[in-house]
Amino acid sequence: MNESADSRAVTSLPLGWIWAVAFCYTGLLAVMVQLVLLPHVFPAWHAGHGLLAGGDWVKFHYDAAALAGKIRQAGWGAWEIRPGNHGLVGVIGAVYALVAPEPWAMIPLNAALNATATVALVLIVQACAFSRRTAVWSCAPFLLYPSAMLWNTQMHNDGFFIAGAFLFLCAWIIVGREAPHTGWLRLPAGWGCALLGALLVWIVRPYGVKMMQGAGLLMALLVTGRFLWRARKREAGWRRAGGRVLVAWSLLLPTVPLVRHTLEKAVSPAASEPPPPSPYEWTPARWLPNAIDSHLMAMALLRDGSARGYPNAASNIDSDIAFHRAADVLAYAPRAAQIGFLAPFPVMWAKPGRTGAQTAMRRVAAIEMLGVYLALALLPAAFWRRQKREAVWLAALFSLAMLMLYAVVIVNVGSLYRVRYGFLMTFVALGISALVDGIRAFRRKHSAGGV
Repeated sequence: MNESADSRAVTSLPLGWIWAVAFCYTGLLAVMVQLVLLPHVFPAWHAGHGLLAGGDWVKFHYDAAALAGKIRQAGWGAWEIRPGNHGLVGVIGAVYALVAPEPWAMIPLNAALNATATVALVLIVQACAFSRRTAVWSCAPFLLYPSAMLWNTQMHNDGFFIAGAFLFLCAWIIVGREAPHTGWLRLPAGWGCALLGALLVWIVRPYGVKMMQGAGLLMALLVTGRFLWRARKREAGWRRAGGRVLVAWSLLLPTVPLVRHTLEKAVSPAASEPPPPSPYEWTPARWLPNAIDSHLMAMALLRDGSARGYPNAASNIDSDIAFHRAADVLAYAPRAAQIGFLAPFPVMWAKPGRTGAQTAMRRVAAIEMLGVYLALALLPAAFWRRQKREAVWLAALFSLAMLMLYAVVIVNVGSLYRVRYGFLMTFVALGISALVDGIRAFRRKHSAGGV
């Protein structure tokens, strides 16, 4: 790969300004929702304190307020990093103790996380040989889609999770790019992004680090194959290729000490009551290594718990499908991809939710999915135009692996819609980038022809 795309970066759009715009937009939107819209325009949806009724953030608020009270009475020795196994509560509690026990105190942190995720996604798309201006336009849905308000204006794990996952992906793109003279100078930035991304994910979803570790393994294999192939074709020296391969594998190191949970802990938002125990049978596959078979079994158990935890949820899909052998999981992969990329399907858009807010969000999701469908239809053009760009394949491989894991184990479309957001938006941004780039190329050609 060459570095010709770097020259396309538009100096009038510095990353600092992009971050500042995303930060201000997210912060002002949160202030409007918490202090104006919910209390005064939609009081029936208001749970108090600027929080939307019916969400996990209500419990997070009260738990964090109680933790902040303990800190103020007994000092910081009373602070817990993961009270009740919820790292987000620990973070909110610390902020409440420092500022005030009100959700508005979290607005700057939420805005900073969303701004960081936006800049990271812009860099990911730009690394795929698109200009920064094209990348900014392509990432607009990620920032502007109304569904993102659930974690940007309230308090949830997704702000930390999305920012962390994007930073982790940025690390691989940083070290994966070939740069004859400055490649080694990028290594500290790559390692820093990997560590910070893993830490952000670990705070709220420790199992997410395990997932990223698995996706990172796939990316390491891709980078290894890429550089060894170039060395074999004498496009790069064996010594340099071996060094870059070692660096790529080293990006997995920050995840090692943070992996405290396995995929068996990778649960969607916990039900208020634990699901009743049920006998579960799993037939080991003789044709697979035990390590792989055990992970597939863990996914099957997780899916079973997800289905039994919310048996009557209106947005459940395929909740009657269970896995009892590795072949069942693999056979379900095409259906999981269909759900992961395309759900909620049009037949679900008009169904009412249990509350007025949920019904409204379903209508919003319908509009959002129309944009997703358009972007996904354009995705092949993006891969065709940038097929020689390693960043494209790294972004696609990481996002696909993470999205598929969630689509296999989560049977509730509402939960899946939220946890897959960052990974689906990566594909959306790549699809839109092909359209924006094509329109700009057409305009340049038309303008040149006119002259």
